Amino acid sequence: MNNHYFTDNPDPQNDEKSFTLRIGGEELKFFSNSGMFSHGEPDPNSLMLIRELTRSVKSHKGLKLLDLGCGYGLIGITLGKLFNTDVTMSDVNGNALSYAEKNADINKINAHILKSDGFEEINETFDIITLNPPIHAGKEVCYKLYEETALRLETNGSFYIVIMDKHGKNSHIKKLRDLFPTVDVIKRQNGINIIKCKEDNHAD
Repeated sequence: MNNHYFTDNPDPQNDEKSFTLRIGGEELKFFSNSGMFSHGEPDPNSLMLIRELTRSVKSHKGLKLLDLGCGYGLIGITLGKLFNTDVTMSDVNGNALSYAEKNADINKINAHILKSDGFEEINETFDIITLNPPIHAGKEVCYKLYEETALRLETNGSFYIVIMDKHGKNSHIKKLRDLFPTVDVIKRQNGINIIKCKEDNHAD
């Protein structure tokens, strides 16, 4: 497990790759390296989350957005560009964070980038928190992130996650419903689920 992307032990190999992402009328470029999640290509589950979140969120002005477990920054940077807003991005993997910073600069996104195990170094609350859960780290790790997120949403804030049926979707939804008043699967396609959790029952 030492070289997994969800630990602070970067893979010693060097295999930098880049790709261009065209989405929502924007063109973004991302660099990544070995030992990072979805190295060299955009993760399709994360892209599905981005697309559904942009459909779900109607007002972008003044949003406080956190990309939790950001890796090299695909979700946070893309949303920052599409919403024209600053973003906070955090991860435990220091090597991935160096690429998140590089990618934020390349794409001209104002990002506050933190090295943090969950919310360990994060003291703010947010309107939107996104997470592609580190499923292979185990349910205990994922559930702890859900519990911490429930304490860090602004009133009427939303938490968006993406999870596949085969990764125990139902048990994750059960845990989320213990923490949030409203939990909805807002998109399901090819066994991939985008889940939106609300801090309260008000509409966006």
